[in-house]
Amino acid sequence: MNKTVCGKIFNVVKSRNNVSPNAGVYLFLNNKGEIIYVGRTERSMRERISEHSESDLKKASQFGFRNINFENDRKDLEKQIYKVHKPILNNVKPS
Repeated sequence: MNKTVCGKIFNVVKSRNNVSPNAGVYLFLNNKGEIIYVGRTERSMRERISEHSESDLKKASQFGFRNINFENDRKDLEKQIYKVHKPILNNVKPS
């Protein structure tokens, strides 16, 4: 399944175990398909998602991800998604 966010296509899966093991931008989606968290990582998105608190993970019914190799591209997309969607689980504005 796919979801277009800020003009970019994200793969969407129900299990965090099916998220890409590559670098990129990832999303937590609630049961309405709304973005409740956006993050980026230069390492495995699957591993990074697993490091989030269990309470945050339980709030996500799906996970979105997009493989992105370059840090500047990851950072720009994360900021853009944060600005547009204002995810409720993001405590700190992306830098």
